[in-house]
Amino acid sequence: MSEKSMPNYDQDFYAWTMHNAQLLREGRLNEIDRTNIAEELESMGKSQKRALNSRLTVLLAHLLKWRH
Repeated sequence: MSEKSMPNYDQDFYAWTMHNAQLLREGRLNEIDRTNIAEELESMGKSQKRALNSRLTVLLAHLLKWRH
């Protein structure tokens, strides 16, 4: 893969992530895939929030069962 060819987000997600991570580390912000990076960050945040809410719900249920 040449320096200028961006891996396809839909065809090779892993290569896309590694390529964009490298661009970010090198400060080559004008070359990153801003749109898809923003979408991935939003998705990751939502997923983490859902996971936290789920775990807190299970924890509270266990605490209520233990208490009563």
